[in-house]
Amino acid sequence: MELYQTERWHSDSFTYSLPVNEPGHYVIILKFSEVYFQKAGEKVFDVALGKLRVIQNLDIFERVGKAAAHDEFIEFDLLDNQKVMVKDKEAEAAYDKKNKLLRIKFVKGPADNPKINAIAIVKGNLMGKNIFNHLNHV
Repeated sequence: MELYQTERWHSDSFTYSLPVNEPGHYVIILKFSEVYFQKAGEKVFDVALGKLRVIQNLDIFERVGKAAAHDEFIEFDLLDNQKVMVKDKEAEAAYDKKNKLLRIKFVKGPADNPKINAIAIVKGNLMGKNIFNHLNHV
């Protein structure tokens, strides 16, 4: 499957619940490309893990222009007590303990609708070779 051929968007906020089965350090890889709008400021939204906003006022066009790839990387720890920590902050309501699912929310912002092209969650860290090996296969 080729990336950036499809996207998911919604006229309101939407959430993905993705499996994360064991404690450890992880990286979420979010892949974006703006293919509709022609200038910055036309699509602006946030990304949250549970109640914690981890990306604020994301404007893909402003970052990379039209039809260009843009990746965001979010490192987090899933602790033994099943708390999700991002940069020493707890991401409340980010983890469904019963079903072992991480909640990633795309939050409607001041301009248009949130969107995403692809998501990956990889165990490891940004400096670890396993992340970069994975990126070659996404």
